[in-house]
Amino acid sequence: MAILRAKAKWSTGCVSAYGAYLFSNTLMPAIAGASIKVFELIRHGDALRERLFTNAARFRSEIGKLGFMLAGADQPLIPVMLGEATLAQEMAARMLKRDIYVIGFLPGGAERPGAHPHADVGGAFHCGH
Repeated sequence: MAILRAKAKWSTGCVSAYGAYLFSNTLMPAIAGASIKVFELIRHGDALRERLFTNAARFRSEIGKLGFMLAGADQPLIPVMLGEATLAQEMAARMLKRDIYVIGFLPGGAERPGAHPHADVGGAFHCGH
């Protein structure tokens, strides 16, 4: 259950301006379970982390040789920059057919269709006035 603590005028103004809302900061059971497993793995040494970084370095090297532009140096998450949203979506669909799960998206947010314009986001700070 969510509780909004605010002056009545401000709270009423936000509800009127933005409709009903729900909020929860509770962890999903899957996230809690995965977190517990991570701590168990950490307790048993560093071998898995070392393997992850070794595999990431190998992937970065090999895909770089193929001419792909990469971002995010020195981390196991390796963004492959394709330059076009439609190409990224198409590549993600083809990878999924090979049982490799990736997501094609545009970084940022304002450029995406349906993204909230700056004025809309700013309105959340001025509701109830």
